[in-house]
Amino acid sequence: MTETQQRFLREIAERVSPDRVLELYLFPSIRQGGMESGVAVFAAEEERAFSPEEDADVAASAVDDQEPLDPDAPAPITRFVVYSASYRLTLKGHERGAWDAEVTAEADAPLHTIDDVVRGVQKRTGERGDAHRLTGDAFRSALIEPAWAVHD
Repeated sequence: MTETQQRFLREIAERVSPDRVLELYLFPSIRQGGMESGVAVFAAEEERAFSPEEDADVAASAVDDQEPLDPDAPAPITRFVVYSASYRLTLKGHERGAWDAEVTAEADAPLHTIDDVVRGVQKRTGERGDAHRLTGDAFRSALIEPAWAVHD
């Protein structure tokens, strides 16, 4: 992982709590015309509106008010927020060093949806290499380790 890619991961962590990130796909950077750009797609848990203690209180009160669940009913599908992120770094010219990054919530979907999104990005960009997959724990580790120490 390059220092620029690690900077990109830190930028993502400033906008989405690292504890929420479940998995992230970091695509190889592209250098073209004095610019470097990169893209990532990741899934995160939905942001909590309550503290864990408040969640427990809300859940307990909701159970008191609900009818018993049907044991034969299918389990509800857990949904996550799928994000896209991109950066652009100017390498040459009078704006050398200029940095711009965006992180956008794209969808509320089941976790397996991220695989479809990754394949779609690869197809649209004609990406030659595979995206580098980071688990949530690997993402959090990459934020604190030196770039040269982060490996596959």
